[in-house]
Amino acid sequence: MMGAAYTRFSLLGLWVFLFQSFALNAQSSNNPFDLAVKNSNPSSEYIQSDNPFDLIASAPRPLAPSLLPRKDQDLKKALHFQDQPVSGFSETTIYRFKVFISLLLVIALGSLVSVFRHELKHLYEAFVNENMLSLLLRNQTKGIQRSYWFFYLLFFFSAGFALYLISDRLQLHLPLSPLTQWLFYSFAIFGIFAVKHLLLSLIGLIFPLSKPLVLYSFTIMVFNCLLGLYLVAIDVFMALGPNFLQNLAFALLWGGVGLFYLYRILRTAFIALPYAINYPMHFLLYLCAVEIAPLLILWRFVMSWQS
Repeated sequence: MMGAAYTRFSLLGLWVFLFQSFALNAQSSNNPFDLAVKNSNPSSEYIQSDNPFDLIASAPRPLAPSLLPRKDQDLKKALHFQDQPVSGFSETTIYRFKVFISLLLVIALGSLVSVFRHELKHLYEAFVNENMLSLLLRNQTKGIQRSYWFFYLLFFFSAGFALYLISDRLQLHLPLSPLTQWLFYSFAIFGIFAVKHLLLSLIGLIFPLSKPLVLYSFTIMVFNCLLGLYLVAIDVFMALGPNFLQNLAFALLWGGVGLFYLYRILRTAFIALPYAINYPMHFLLYLCAVEIAPLLILWRFVMSWQS
C-alpha cells in the first residue's frame, strides 16, 4: 500500500511539473501585442523578435547643430559635424586658386615693370603733377600708348581679385566657381569703366567740352593704372598672408582705395571748377547722371544681392 501511494504521489508531482513548464512556455509565445523591452544592462543588445508588431525603442540620434539651442552650439564638435564652406568648394581648392591668381598677378606686375619702366615713371609723374599729366596727354598724338593699356588691364584683374577676396572674407559668395567669380568681378569692373569712358566721349561730342572731358578721362586711366599696382600687393597679403597680415591688408585696402579716389576727386575738381562756375546746371546734371547714379545703382545691387 505504501508503495502504491508513493507511486501515485510521484506521478501527480510529475504532472504538476509538466503543466507548469507548459504554462511558462505559452507565456513566452509570439503575442502580436508584446512590447520588446530593452535589457537593463546598457551593454546588452535589444531583444530580437520576428513579430512585426513589436515596439523596439531606437537609439537616440544627435541633432544637427542648427537645431540645437544657442547655448548648445558648442556641442557640434562632440557630435562630429563638419561645417562645409559657404562657397561649396573645399578650403584646399580655394587656397590653390588664391595661390595661382596671386602668382599670375605678381608675374604680370613684374613683367610690366621690367618692360615698361619708363612708361611707369611717366605715370607716376602724371599722378603727382597736373602739368605732367597734361604733357603726357599731349604726347599721345596717335592715341593712348599700348603700354598704358596693359597697366589698365592689370588694374581690372587685380581689382576683380580684390573684390573676390572681400566677398570671401564676408562670406558673400556667388553660386560660381572661384575662377568664374574672379572673372565675373573683373569684367564687371571693366564694363563699369568702359561705359563711363564712352559716356565722357559722347558728352564731349555733343557739347563743346571735349578738351576737359578727354583730360578727365585720361586722369581716371592714370590713377587706375597706379591703383592696380597697389592692389596687386594688397591682394597677395590678403590671399596668402597669416591672419594678422590679412587684417592689416584688409584695412589698407579700404584706406588706400579711399585715399586714391579722394585725391582723384581733388585733382579732377580743378579741371571741372571753371565749367561748374559758368554752367552750374549742366555740371549738376552731369554729376548726377554720370558720377552719382552709377554708384547708387551699384549700391542697390550689392544690398539686394546680400539680402
